[in-house]
Formats: sequence, structure tokens, C-alpha cells
Amino acid sequence: MIQKIPLGSAWMVNAAFLFATMSILVKNAATNLHMNEDELAFWRSLLPALVIFGTTLARKKTLKTPFFGVICSAV
Repeated sequence: MIQKIPLGSAWMVNAAFLFATMSILVKNAATNLHMNEDELAFWRSLLPALVIFGTTLARKKTLKTPFFGVICSAV
């Protein structure tokens, strides 16, 4: 029989460590690059958005979801 090893807590510890590391790096970048929080958040969000958009175009997929009409009609 295959024994399943629960990794939920390991993922949570890993996520907490990565969020703490990101927080330290953002504070360090804010002081070293002389940016305010809004500008830093913009640049930090722009790169992942471009990667997601580029990956979507390269795979010839769409970001459209079938649930968009359901969400819009509920509002």
C-alpha cells in the first residue's frame, strides 16, 4: 500500500518563510532604490503581469474565464 505523507504544513511553513523573505527584500529595495511604497508595488507587480501575459500569448491561450458572466451578473 502506498503511504501518503501529508505536506500541507510543510507548504505553509515554506510560504511563511517566502513571504517573510519577500518583506525583507521589499523593505531593503525601498531604502536602497529610494522608491516610495506605491512605486515599488507598481514595479513589483508589472514583471509578473508581463510574464503571465507573455506566457499566455506564447501558448495561444486566453485569460478569459467561463465564470466571468456569472460574476458580472451577480453584482
